[in-house]
Amino acid sequence: MAADDVTDRLAAIEAGLRRVERSLGAKADRPRVKISDKSFSRLAKEVIAEGRTLLREDRLWTLWQAIANTRARGLPALEAGTYRGGSAAFLAGAWRAQAGTDLVLDVVDTFAGHAAGEPGDRDDPLHHVGRFGDTSLEEVSAYLARFPGVRVHEGAFATVAPRLGDARYGLLHLDMDLYEPTLDGLRFAHEHVPPGGAVILDDYGARKCPGVKEAAAEFLAGHPGYHAWDPLSEQLVLSRWS
Repeated sequence: MAADDVTDRLAAIEAGLRRVERSLGAKADRPRVKISDKSFSRLAKEVIAEGRTLLREDRLWTLWQAIANTRARGLPALEAGTYRGGSAAFLAGAWRAQAGTDLVLDVVDTFAGHAAGEPGDRDDPLHHVGRFGDTSLEEVSAYLARFPGVRVHEGAFATVAPRLGDARYGLLHLDMDLYEPTLDGLRFAHEHVPPGGAVILDDYGARKCPGVKEAAAEFLAGHPGYHAWDPLSEQLVLSRWS
């Protein structure tokens, strides 16, 4: 079988596995959240039904709470690892539902999957170059156009970050699966998220993303001014207090 055929077959298998993961929802070994907030439930069900995010309801609940806890600062938010735009739409929708205004949200992705040089020795081999490439800048931009505060940036995070200048953010959502980009995101957060802001790492503790946990441990070892909370949803929430 030719190399191109193998790559196509692997891409098809991965797409199928992601569909299965979405249909299963919360994993059996993770606690299911029981949420009575109707505004949250309505928005979460809408975004999940659109099939544009791999986040389960429990992870979306963490994002909803993060919006509630950082909203009063009135700062923009940033998401790195937007993929097909579902979690970005949820963040913008959560802000609109809670604040009645539109969130200024920078979203960053290669829109071509993992970039060359990003997957490394600390990452699971399944994270090959081009994984999560079944998306596009045009498609995601059109999907998020209903939120006028969303600004879409194409490129690896390390190349996009310098373009953002000295912007300040109240919330960062980092969902890049890999050690090096996650560490880049955390270093950026330290420079651009003031005390009172929050950073959410997706796939923290996930077996398929060991690099995320390693990046968090390395970052926190050198930056003691953070409170770390593990909500048992394969996420880590960092609250900056100094």
